[in-house]
Amino acid sequence: MEIKLNRWTKSDIFRPEVLEKIYNDGSCSFCHYTHPWETNGPLPGCPSGFVGMHESYYPRGMYDLIRGIHEGIITEPTEKLLEIVYSCNGCGQCGYVCPSMEKLPKPNEIIEEFKAVLVKLGWGPMERHKAIAEAVKEYGNPYGEDPIGKEGWMDSKIKNRKKGDVLFYVGCTSALREKQMVTATAQVLDKLNVEYAVLGKEEICCGSVLLRTGQVDVAIETAEKNLKAIESSGAETLVTACPGCFMTMSRDYPRILKENIGEEIKIVHITQFLASKLKEVEFKPFDGTHTVTYHDPCHLGRHGGVIEEPRKILKAIPNLQYIELERSRMNSFCCGSGGGVKAGFPEKSIKVANERLREIKEAGANAIVTVCPFCEKNFKDATDEIEVIDLVELVNRLL
Repeated sequence: MEIKLNRWTKSDIFRPEVLEKIYNDGSCSFCHYTHPWETNGPLPGCPSGFVGMHESYYPRGMYDLIRGIHEGIITEPTEKLLEIVYSCNGCGQCGYVCPSMEKLPKPNEIIEEFKAVLVKLGWGPMERHKAIAEAVKEYGNPYGEDPIGKEGWMDSKIKNRKKGDVLFYVGCTSALREKQMVTATAQVLDKLNVEYAVLGKEEICCGSVLLRTGQVDVAIETAEKNLKAIESSGAETLVTACPGCFMTMSRDYPRILKENIGEEIKIVHITQFLASKLKEVEFKPFDGTHTVTYHDPCHLGRHGGVIEEPRKILKAIPNLQYIELERSRMNSFCCGSGGGVKAGFPEKSIKVANERLREIKEAGANAIVTVCPFCEKNFKDATDEIEVIDLVELVNRLL
């Protein structure tokens, strides 16, 4: 596509496919909402736009910013520009509802690429995101903590499991912030008689937060180190309980490393693993009086395609009263934590969580089950009125 410009241009910064998309699309407002034929009318779908309450926070508005840079109208960064772009959670709802979504790249992919362009220009990322990258480079995790912390949940027997057919990839947030999730996953694998290996302190961050904030070079460097550690285990299957790790290794590694990790190692989320074992297990009756609903983490559901497996597990539990939310499955509303937003703008993250929690209350649920350390932490930070239950912890309790 030929674009005639009458201003100074940085046309080599954005890929031709991106320019074709932003100059031909963006006249509708589908990216604002859920899929109108799959919910009871269009409901708020974009968390960034929901909180920002201005067109610039939606994909259509961000396309205008890209055009402004491409055409030389925007020639230097501003605090407001960065605040707008880095408010995007990368939830992928816009990519699902976009009428021209068969034309790659999708709106959410363009915005993620936009963040990478800002980093290349030296305009981004946010200072907090820079600190995360430095922590990953020095310590192998985004929290800047001693890698030995990833072994805090292990006994001596587990620490020595360095090789095996199944590798349990723990993940940074689960190991260093939501340790109960790690313990539950390990105990469930033990109850299923799975001999799994662990990387311990040699496990490196998957790089998800680096990619979501546009820090691609550091992400590639991190992914290469991580892949070497994974391959050293000799595993044929990698099981993780973190949706971010699952999506990054199964979807992003083939793209950024030019190597399909899935050809050598099968990447499996713990819910997929558990769903495949349902015929072999028998759950105790649910020991609560809650009406339960399930929240689809964006990285697991919309991005990863793991939607029915968690529901199959929940529906296999006796005496569990389950209801479905209107915004669910591919139309699930984001928890507000992803895309580096929790680190960069915690107050925005909580506002998005409160919108999701409002929907849960109105649906008649008093407990929410999910399977993501980021979703769980953000919901817990936002409220103590609704119980937040980790699916794997629930399974561990009832096995």
